[in-house]
Amino acid sequence: MKILIVDDEAINRTLLTNMLYNAGYKECIEAVDGVEAIKKFTHEKPDLVLLDVVMPGLSGFDVAPKIRKLAKGPYLPILFITALEDKESLVRCLEVGGNDFATKPFDRHILIAKIRAHLKIRALSEHIEQQNKALRLFNQRVAREHAIVEHIFSHAIVNRPEVMAHFDCFLKPAETFNGDLFLCESSPSGGIYFVVGDFTGHGLASAIGALPVTRAFQELSQQGVSISEIISELNRILIKFLPSDMFMAAVVGEINAGGNRINLWQGGMPAVIVPAKTDLALRCIPSRHMALGILDEHELNTDCDTIQLGCNEQLVICSDGLIESTTQEGEMLLEEGLVRIVKEQMQTHGKIESNSLFLKAKEHCAASSFHDDVTLVVFTSQPLKRPYHQTWILDCHRCMKLRLTHNI
Repeated sequence: MKILIVDDEAINRTLLTNMLYNAGYKECIEAVDGVEAIKKFTHEKPDLVLLDVVMPGLSGFDVAPKIRKLAKGPYLPILFITALEDKESLVRCLEVGGNDFATKPFDRHILIAKIRAHLKIRALSEHIEQQNKALRLFNQRVAREHAIVEHIFSHAIVNRPEVMAHFDCFLKPAETFNGDLFLCESSPSGGIYFVVGDFTGHGLASAIGALPVTRAFQELSQQGVSISEIISELNRILIKFLPSDMFMAAVVGEINAGGNRINLWQGGMPAVIVPAKTDLALRCIPSRHMALGILDEHELNTDCDTIQLGCNEQLVICSDGLIESTTQEGEMLLEEGLVRIVKEQMQTHGKIESNSLFLKAKEHCAASSFHDDVTLVVFTSQPLKRPYHQTWILDCHRCMKLRLTHNI
């Protein structure tokens, strides 16, 4: 430890130097006045300053704030050594930047004890500063890694706008990365495949599984395979890539080109709702399978429900992050509460919109935000608009068939 002693009296400097040396502080620097004290502080960067108050030229009261401004980094103890005993002078010692004082003639034991206490505080301050620096570097690295992963996700998990336009979709992640997933792809037959997924937990760890699922779903959709094949392949991928304590609850569906028939597989998700203005017409289709990524292939049941929709009739799908919102009393919204809100929305507006449905559900939530990811997907029955690229492919196919038939 390096200690700067500032005093215009040589005998006082010698006394303090010897006292500190005997206490184990071997490195002491002396300054005869305020100007020299500032120069030596800048050059030597001591760990503690013993500062006399009454000196020719710059007094200790003048030197302390200047040194305080020059000090960088951790806590710097400045202890005044003074013969002044009036309260005003002692108070001023602290007001100008001092941390403590010792009056002359000083008690050796008390002064050494004070020096040790302040140097211990400085050591703790340095340790905290090192930890803060390491933490800042860690946060910067994490932020950089998150930015890279977010960039990858934003480019890898993309639904084509012309397909997405058939859905009213609301997604609200609990953290930066979404553990919920919504995918949709046109089928070669003119319909649409879709997946609403909810991975275990939320945040980056739960979102990782979305990458292989997205890739597989897109490839299978282009092949025009059955819902059962999609479910089996996604289950195989999740068992292969995810740890045993992770899985994906999911609703997997295929909408026909007329937009009025949906083949639906549900595993571990809240019931799908078909809204209506009357209790008699409203339908709830509960999940009857386990989530994907749990069962082996020979145990997995891929049976689907077929849902017929009337013109402009809607289908509402949500993740459990919505129905698990709680009141201040700890009561969850649950499926019954969501059905109640759906009925109210139908009676008021005659249709369901994902954003307004979320806002009504949020009124039930005691906290300002949900603890889990929230996904709401609403499909309204109507004939599907065939994507431009698919229309072009089918037209080319018809044209080629016509040429072959007529031998053109």
